[in-house]
Amino acid sequence: MRNQKKLSCILALLLMALISPFESLAENNETDAKAVVEGTVTFGTAIVGSDNKSSKLGAYSGITDSQGYAIGNTEVLYQRGLLYMQLLGEDLGLENRSVSLETGTYGKLKFFANWDQLPHELNNNTQTPFKGIGGTNLTLPTSFGKNSDATALTITGLDREDLRIDGRRAGNFGFSGKFGKMDVSLSYMRETKDGIVDIGTVVNTSPGGQSISLPGLLDQVTNEVRGSVARNGEDGQIQFDFFMSLFDNKVNSISWEDPFSITTSGTGLISRAPDNRFMKFSLSGAKNLPHNSRVSGVVEYSNSSQNQNLLAFSQDTSTSLLPRSSAEAEIHTLHINLNAASRPLPKLGLKARYRHFQTINETEQSLFQYILSRP
Repeated sequence: MRNQKKLSCILALLLMALISPFESLAENNETDAKAVVEGTVTFGTAIVGSDNKSSKLGAYSGITDSQGYAIGNTEVLYQRGLLYMQLLGEDLGLENRSVSLETGTYGKLKFFANWDQLPHELNNNTQTPFKGIGGTNLTLPTSFGKNSDATALTITGLDREDLRIDGRRAGNFGFSGKFGKMDVSLSYMRETKDGIVDIGTVVNTSPGGQSISLPGLLDQVTNEVRGSVARNGEDGQIQFDFFMSLFDNKVNSISWEDPFSITTSGTGLISRAPDNRFMKFSLSGAKNLPHNSRVSGVVEYSNSSQNQNLLAFSQDTSTSLLPRSSAEAEIHTLHINLNAASRPLPKLGLKARYRHFQTINETEQSLFQYILSRP
């Protein structure tokens, strides 16, 4: 209990130091207002016991067998007049930890920053003969007995490799504030995913194919920006929203040595999710009119695009045979929704609505001529 009180005092001093730059933002804050700190801080240790390692035991906590871990949770609130700062922490001793900090002045301005991560244990009982795990080129050991017949493969040199997404690590920060009749908000989020996942592939598809399960590298980053500006009045409202998402896959493709090819040069190649971009603009509003009438509407426009380099038809062909070098994919959407409602008489109600939705696919198209052979 004594350590808990000591830790609470330390957190209180930290909150006071962080909040001091925002004191000038509270126009109506009393200079002699008393500072109040309240909340709870929990700290301890725990042990998990298990006879066998299991990915299901701690699928989202990272604990898959017997081990000890720290218990850490905190919820502390500092207030001084209109000023406030809140610190929240959950499962700080585990891999699925989260922490958030929020500060500002009540009803005026808010700054926030969040961090959370979430691992995912997929399977801890997998074995694979492939070497080079964690890279984009998987090879087989020289002792591996290749054979075009899957039932006659000589499988040697197996290594145990846990399938796991190391973490959905996301950081988010931004602000929101009220300036007269205007409400403004802006935030940024960055999310990363990495680990080793199971990827299914097929080779020799004609006349029949063999399937291969690969321990594939996962390494992705997503950046998101959100913004909003709104004006709220007694007779009407108008709001503009913006959203942008940028997805970056650092693994464009994965190549592997074909276990069904009796030649040493037999390899396969599989593409991964392409880099892409998405943007959306939205304008909405409403207006009160005489005779118990009101009109409202929303206009939205979005753009999706990706321009990833295309892979060759096969490992034995050149990209020069492709119709173009990259995807050059782009789609536009437009949405318009207008509404009008009126009640000029107590027992008479009128409504009108207009909706338009349009998708414009500007992805370049290519025509392939086919040859049909007959026996």
